[in-house]
Amino acid sequence: EMQKSYQKMMEWYGGKEKYLDTVKNPLSKEVVASYQKRMDAILEKLAGKRECPVDSFEVKEIIGEYGFVMKQLYQLKDEKGMMLSHAQSYCNEKVKTATNEKYGNGAAQFFMQAIETFYK
Repeated sequence: EMQKSYQKMMEWYGGKEKYLDTVKNPLSKEVVASYQKRMDAILEKLAGKRECPVDSFEVKEIIGEYGFVMKQLYQLKDEKGMMLSHAQSYCNEKVKTATNEKYGNGAAQFFMQAIETFYK
């Protein structure tokens, strides 16, 4: 299991050297806070589209933006694997509860479905 996780991370980062470079040269707290603020705004926007189908242009556009920000934040070569793993995190009861409290009832399920639809 640990080997599989390591392999996934190497795919996301584009190799061991790129991953080590990211670890050795982390983003500043200010930059991370800025990305987090942007992601919160994106999720607010996404929550406002819950009445739309997950495969609608409006939802796909927001998920594309979310993936781009995640890619930049984590300095990834390809965000697809990270985003699909992130989508699964919405199944965790603590994450699901916190997400629904912050963005409205059903938001966690909608976010998960929207991310999975975009990346699959």
